[in-house]
Parts: sequence; C-alpha cells; structure tokens
Amino acid sequence: MAGPILHRAPWVVPVVRPPLADGAVLAAGGRIQAVGPWAELAAGFFGPVRDYPDQVLMPGLVNAHGHLELAGCTALGQGAPQPAATFVHWLRGLLAARAKVGVEGTDWVGLAQEAGRGMVARGIGLALDTGNALASAGLWQGQGGAGPFLLEVYGLGRQSKTAALQALAATIPASQPVTAHAPYSTAAELLVLVKERSRRLGHPFSIHLAESPEEVELLATGRGPMQDFLAERGFWDGSFVAPGCGGAEYLDRLDLLDRGTICVHGVQLTGREIDLLAQRRAGICLCPGSNRRLGVGKPRLAAMLAAGLAPALGTDSLASNDRLCLWREMALLRQDHPGVTPAQVLAMATENGARLLGQAGSWGSLAPGRRDRFLAVSCQAATAAELENRLTTALEGLPCQWVLPSPAEEDRPCGSAW
Repeated sequence: MAGPILHRAPWVVPVVRPPLADGAVLAAGGRIQAVGPWAELAAGFFGPVRDYPDQVLMPGLVNAHGHLELAGCTALGQGAPQPAATFVHWLRGLLAARAKVGVEGTDWVGLAQEAGRGMVARGIGLALDTGNALASAGLWQGQGGAGPFLLEVYGLGRQSKTAALQALAATIPASQPVTAHAPYSTAAELLVLVKERSRRLGHPFSIHLAESPEEVELLATGRGPMQDFLAERGFWDGSFVAPGCGGAEYLDRLDLLDRGTICVHGVQLTGREIDLLAQRRAGICLCPGSNRRLGVGKPRLAAMLAAGLAPALGTDSLASNDRLCLWREMALLRQDHPGVTPAQVLAMATENGARLLGQAGSWGSLAPGRRDRFLAVSCQAATAAELENRLTTALEGLPCQWVLPSPAEEDRPCGSAW
C-alpha cells in the first residue's frame, strides 16, 4: 500500500470549498488524508513531495450519462451529422445507423473502447454507461474508468413489453443492473418492475425524461410525430394509454421518483415538474452538447437551482454529440446559462455527478476519505475567480494527467488504467 505523498500546486480546487492558492493534497493508503495550504500540510512532513508548478489539482470529472456502444453510429456518419430537424428525425437516423453497424459487422466494440479511452484521456474518471447490449457491460471499466453499466430495457406495446419481461426473467443475469429507456418507450408495468429491481440491487435508475416536444405531446395526448414513429417501428398497438400529463408527474404516479432516480435531459420540464423532482429528491442530469445538436432546447436551469436540485452533467453519446468531453459540456452550459456561477458548473461536472452515482465518498471532490485518483490540469490563473472561469470555459478541453499514488511510478497521462 502506498505511503504518504504530499502533492503541491499553485492552485488546489477541492470543489467542496473555494480554491486554495499554493495548496496541497496529502494522500496515503489509497485515500486523501488532508487538503489545505501548503505551509500548513508541509509542516513536520518528511515524506516524498510532488510539485506541479504549472498545474491545478482537482477531482476527476464525472459523466453522469453516456452510451459508449453508440460510438460506431458517428463513425458511420449516420447518427446526427447536422442538427436534427426534429427529435424523431434524429431517432430514425440513429436506428438506421445501428442497423448498418449490425449488418456490416463494424467493430462497434473497438470503437466504444476507443471512445472510453478518450473519456479517460479528457479527465473523466467516473461515469454511468448505459446500453442495449449485454456485450457493452465492462466497456467503460475495461478502459480504466469507474462506475456502473446499466442495461437499458424498453417495450411499449404488448409484444415488445412481453419480450422485455421474458428477458428480465430468463435471459438477463439477475445481478446485471438494468434501467428503463424512457416513458415513451417503456410500458408502465415494465417501468415499475425495473425500478423495483434497481432498488433491490442498489444501483441508480436512470431514465431519459422530457427530452423533446414530441415526447411531451405523446404523453399528453397519445398522438403526434412520436406516435407515428412508434407505429412505424411496430411498437404501437394501442395498448399504451397516454397519462395526460408531463413525464415527471407520470413517473411520480408510478412511484418511480426518489433519491435513486436520475432524470436525464429534462429540457421540457415545467416549473411544477421541477418542484416535484425536488420534493422527491430525484436527480437530474443535463446534456448541453447533445441537446444543442438535436435542437430540443435548453433546460430551465435557474428554476432547477432555485428549487434545490443539484444537476449533474452528461455527454450522452457520439450519435448525438460531437465529443464525450465534460470540459466542453461545462463551456456549453455556461454559454446557454450565463447566470450560473463557475463554481456551480464545476460542481455539476464533479461532486453532483458523484452523488447521483452513489460515489460521493470516493469521487467528485478533494477531501479526506476520497480516492487518491485526481487530476493535475494545465491551467494558470492569478485569482480564484479567474481560475474557475478558465476551468469552465475550455471548449476544446484542458491538458491533464491522472495523479497516481505510488512514488515509484511516474504520473501517467490520462488514458492509463489504474
């Protein structure tokens, strides 16, 4: 087990407290022992010291929503090369791309692994990966990342719902964490069963919610472009009864909203629904890059923060986003919501995501007890305000490396497995 090491940098960004000028992080035994001013932590310390004269020490980034298995759709140029005319238009393109991947035997696993390595290289250490194929389990962890893989199930009409229920009973391993795709693609009975399973296994229940106007129309009226699309796919047989309300209220009627639920996107949430999520202490994950590319709008972030929600950030997939990069997501979020503070945005990309994934004791901040895997980021600033601004406006990302515990090892560049 690694002995104590003191890491010193011009700036340390704990996230749970303001940035520290000339700060230090003391790590030992795989965990952070102390974070504070260099002069205070160095007093009486006689172990090895690592200096980062041109870098900032901060927690690894947390991607609270992604789909690595869709990396091949962008490679085929069929995912969403331009901002989609409508969400349903994009869905048609996505499914066409996925079909082509299967028919032509594209190495989608290799592309997903490459995308995972890219995430680690951009400073993402913890992520929640979701996918429709059991073969996707382990793609993210295999590239050095931490965090769960959730198998996404769906089934709206009688036939597709029955197939999903049979798979849960006989095909999908009982230990495999599962989640539901969305309220417009998953029947109520299936939603409830999957949520009960997530509670039993103790993993997050992540669901796409209020992502597009078409979704809102379908749930409110049972009609519209989404209904047409589902009918085209053979998923609409008239058995789904529109709840006549928004997605958040619908999930609440089914007792699906609680601390373990992560509502992804939330672009179309009303003020009443935002308050409902806050009352139920449900989580929210925003995906600025994906929402911008799909043209579905912007979430009501100010209302979310005022209600007491603590949004996390996600990249979604390379079928709906240009890059799987949290630096870019922070910058886009600030462009879309200039009233939010840099400190709030940093928390969204770190601490808030770790909480949603149930990993706040290990990831998301620099504090005693957290894992001693954190970032050294190339970024210089004269003041704390300037530093936080630069960290949250780097559209192209910032060079970074993972800090490792053992003094016998050189710090590896991002992308190395731990």
